[in-house]
Amino acid sequence: MVAIPSEQADREREHLIQKQTGETTKARCERMAFEEEYLRQRPLNAEQYLLKLQKDKEGDPELMWPLAQFYLRQGNLEKAEQYMRDCLSFDVKKDKVMLAYACLLCQCNRTAEATIMFKSLLSRGYEQTKVQLLLAHAYKVQGDMLTSEKFKAQAWITKMREMGRVTELGSNKENVPKSSSVMMKFLASQQLAAQVTENQSQDGQAGSYEVMS
Repeated sequence: MVAIPSEQADREREHLIQKQTGETTKARCERMAFEEEYLRQRPLNAEQYLLKLQKDKEGDPELMWPLAQFYLRQGNLEKAEQYMRDCLSFDVKKDKVMLAYACLLCQCNRTAEATIMFKSLLSRGYEQTKVQLLLAHAYKVQGDMLTSEKFKAQAWITKMREMGRVTELGSNKENVPKSSSVMMKFLASQQLAAQVTENQSQDGQAGSYEVMS
């Protein structure tokens, strides 16, 4: 048996894979980044492959997002934020990136900035129940309990509507079993939402709803 250095063995292995599969440079870098991070526990090497990907197509938001995720896994929040911000600067409508960025800002106690992003997502109808609950959390951290409870109520209404338990006034009704507990929670949330939206119209209104009968 002939022993060869591990670096040479890795190079020969990669050459063989590329020759046999016709693997592109992009696919190779993605695969190697995965192997280095998860299989060999060498995050510094994985980072180099991800950076090479981004360098080859500088300004591509699709390649910035994997780097941001990598830095999140490594606990490097500063670099994760940098790549999320850069990704959004090239494509502001990447909702999953904006949601992750807003959550990161909440984690860093920058809830005022996060609130702006959550509201932008809400206006586009992205993950409404989740975003409403995150808004409730952000306002709670800021000490605005009234607005926090408002968004909790809106999240409940949204979830009930998705489950077919709540419909807007004037909509067709279907036969759905009544639930006194659901009715009580709904009426309580309606009362709370009405109190808040009177002075918080800029945040959007909960709307008028009724429980299906």
